[in-house]
Amino acid sequence: MHEHVTHTLTDGGVQQMRRYALVVLTAVAALTVTTLVGCPRKQLGIEPPPPPPLGEAQPVTLTMYGPCGMVLPFMDAIAAFEQQHPDIHIEAKYDNSVIVAKRLTDKGETCDIFVSPGPQQMALLTEKSLIDESTVTAFCDFELVTIIPRENPAGIEKPEDLLKATVVSIPDPELDSVGHAGKQALESLKLWKQLEDQKKLLVTSQAIESHKFVAQGKSQAGIAFKGCPLETNPEKLSKSKVQVAF
Repeated sequence: MHEHVTHTLTDGGVQQMRRYALVVLTAVAALTVTTLVGCPRKQLGIEPPPPPPLGEAQPVTLTMYGPCGMVLPFMDAIAAFEQQHPDIHIEAKYDNSVIVAKRLTDKGETCDIFVSPGPQQMALLTEKSLIDESTVTAFCDFELVTIIPRENPAGIEKPEDLLKATVVSIPDPELDSVGHAGKQALESLKLWKQLEDQKKLLVTSQAIESHKFVAQGKSQAGIAFKGCPLETNPEKLSKSKVQVAF
């Protein structure tokens, strides 16, 4: 099963943002000049700055919030983008995808670009009208997998083997796209209700917590996106402690 990754600004959107930023910069410059007009220049001791030449692009910084599991690929993507657009700088901030979304919805932080590993986190922003839905674009896929401890004490090799586990960890399906996709997959396999009835499901608030439970042997299996964070952000979790079962 694949889950789309979405963001709020396409390249065209970035160009639009750049034009918008130029208008804002021009407006700020005009406001500054207007404020100074009422005071004698000699008293101020300064001259109003000359307006920028028409048509000359001004440097623009755009802030991007993204999931920590995508640090490495986005470092490459941002470097390539800035090389093609030297007048645009991308300031990237990474954190757990649910935390990133809540920083925008609950703490009043703002950004120009929001990258989500799936629809659940994006929905948190959509519900509060914090994004331009016309700019939401799917640009890659994550593969849904089941990870297990390297030793595989429960002998899990196929989906039905999840019933052998004492604990199966999964991110919260209501908040996290990994959990949302995982629940859908388990429901289609007729396993979700069985695991739920047997009280084997351990719902975590963040995807990384589910990974850690598996790595620590507290969970015999966990639902995850392949490569996240094992390959895209390896400092978060040692790849040697877990493996992909299926």
